Amino acid sequence: KVAQYQQLHPEDVGIQFLLARYLWRYGNIEGGIELLERVVREHPDFASGLVLLGAMHRERSSLTPARDYLARALKVSPDNLWRNINQLLLQAQLDTNDAARAQLLEIALAKQAPPFARSSATDFLLRSIDPIAKGAEYESLLRTKLEYDEGHYREETLFNLARFYVYSERHSEARPILQQLLQSPNLDRDQVAAELAESYLREAAHIAPSITAANQALVEQARQ
Repeated sequence: KVAQYQQLHPEDVGIQFLLARYLWRYGNIEGGIELLERVVREHPDFASGLVLLGAMHRERSSLTPARDYLARALKVSPDNLWRNINQLLLQAQLDTNDAARAQLLEIALAKQAPPFARSSATDFLLRSIDPIAKGAEYESLLRTKLEYDEGHYREETLFNLARFYVYSERHSEARPILQQLLQSPNLDRDQVAAELAESYLREAAHIAPSITAANQALVEQARQ
């Protein structure tokens, strides 16, 4: 319906914006960029379009055009919060900007921050963090996502949390989540079952050496 309306009303920049965002969300980021670039050529002061173009270019690591579009958005709308969030994301992506990353973490964990700001910051940080090296931070960010994720997005986050528990050897926390997710029609049942099996295998691998050591001690005692 949106696409049909867009064909009938190509002058409606709001609809063009929604369609571009839809294309990005469902895997056609190139189509979204192409559509919005046409729009901002005709409407150079369309701040939301400039910001979305900056965000899409940043997402595909085209950092120079991302920076250019966000700079244009700043001139048009200097107090645009969405632009400022994307500027922080770009700064963190361009280099190891600890200050930008610290601000993103603060936004992600702030319950009073706008939902789009929290989700953007959280998703970026989760993609860039090493869950082994920074396990506590990684877990905190996943739990933050659970505060606002819904439907199959929430189940995907739960699965990622369970995987983190498995590789952290926290099997008693991982298994109830995985057993619950086995009933989900939204996830790959085989993938969930494989992760559950991985939990049991990893636990067995840890238990077996201690059992072997205990048995060896009994054998030594018997010999004496």
